[in-house]
Amino acid sequence: MSVVATVTTVETGHAHPSVNRPNLTSVGTIIWLSSELMFFAALFAMYFTLRSVTGADFWAEKASALNFPFSATNTTILVLSSLTCQLGVFAAERGDVKKLRTWFIITFVMGAIFIGGQVFEYTELVKHEGLSSRRTPTAPCST
Repeated sequence: MSVVATVTTVETGHAHPSVNRPNLTSVGTIIWLSSELMFFAALFAMYFTLRSVTGADFWAEKASALNFPFSATNTTILVLSSLTCQLGVFAAERGDVKKLRTWFIITFVMGAIFIGGQVFEYTELVKHEGLSSRRTPTAPCST
């Protein structure tokens, strides 16, 4: 007696088909940037509306209360802290933990200086200039 074995192959395809999905980090970044765009668009819309309602004299009078050199220095510190943070990321990608920590400590110090500068600047505006969030600019009377 002879036994004959037959082999049958069945094409089942892939067990898990590949799905082409976007990178979640990219999606999160786009959502975050969109929220920032909407936030700043609202701030600019508010600024332009107030500027059109109050007239140029109101803004010229209030501009003298601002300390432009201090604000420019504080903004420069903020922008440079982004640079030091990115240098820390580059150090992390190279595996250089010592430089990573150094750059992040510098970033932290610069951020603390910036926040301290903001607190100082707004405190000065409230104490010496009477700035308050309760005050609202009013349109000049046209009567």
